[in-house]
Amino acid sequence: MKNAVVADYDREIVSLSMNFIRFSAILIVLLWLTGMAQAEVYQYFDEEGTLVVTIRGEKTPKPPHHYHKDEGVQIAYRNDVSYDYYPVSAGDFKTAIDYVNANGPFDAKEGRRYAARTRWTLGWRYKFDSSFRIDGDSVVVVLNIFDIEFLPEITVLLPELAPGVRIDDNDGMLWNRFLQGLLDHEHDHVRITQDPSVRADAVRRISELRSLTLVLDPREDINTQIKESVETETARIGHDLIMKIKARNEEYDRITNHGMRPEMRDSFFGG
Repeated sequence: MKNAVVADYDREIVSLSMNFIRFSAILIVLLWLTGMAQAEVYQYFDEEGTLVVTIRGEKTPKPPHHYHKDEGVQIAYRNDVSYDYYPVSAGDFKTAIDYVNANGPFDAKEGRRYAARTRWTLGWRYKFDSSFRIDGDSVVVVLNIFDIEFLPEITVLLPELAPGVRIDDNDGMLWNRFLQGLLDHEHDHVRITQDPSVRADAVRRISELRSLTLVLDPREDINTQIKESVETETARIGHDLIMKIKARNEEYDRITNHGMRPEMRDSFFGG
């Protein structure tokens, strides 16, 4: 009788051991078949829509800055734009305009100089989490991209009278009016660059990235593959966004003749 009890006990131990082994094997398979990934991504594009850098983690954009302004110049600045200046050596308004035309920022694409210029780049930050399962030779990924934030860096380059240069009051008034006209035009470029409708379309496209199917590569870490694939997809959207903004800026310059026809501003913006 004692031997029978011992035998039953041994069989129960063996059964428990086998169940534990089965459970462990199933758990290992499940862990291999599914997984989770989380990341915060910062992507930075130039004016041509080229992805300059991708950073996983936090990156703080440069704060807007203001440099020295001409004494007595009263023009309206924006708090979300940086301003830089190039010096103008002149003793009167006409000479100042001639100097600006000869020495203003050079546009290599058009092969000419302009009195002012807006330079901009665009970054965005987003977070995403994902889950995946392995289906044969494929990795099926479910995505959730959220907290999309735009991080533009915009600088307006303007002329300013060189230190020590003085012009009379009448020419000073004309100079101020000239600067304000330049700034109105450049701020319109800022307005185009910051267009909320274009940004909303980019956000919609990013948010609609709900799934990906990747080719399983056992040599690569799956979570790394997922992150790189997500970044590739959002980089395409970023390129399209920049191209839309660039096309709008070029159309605005065409319609207003680079600010020489300010009366066409309302026509362009639908005002």
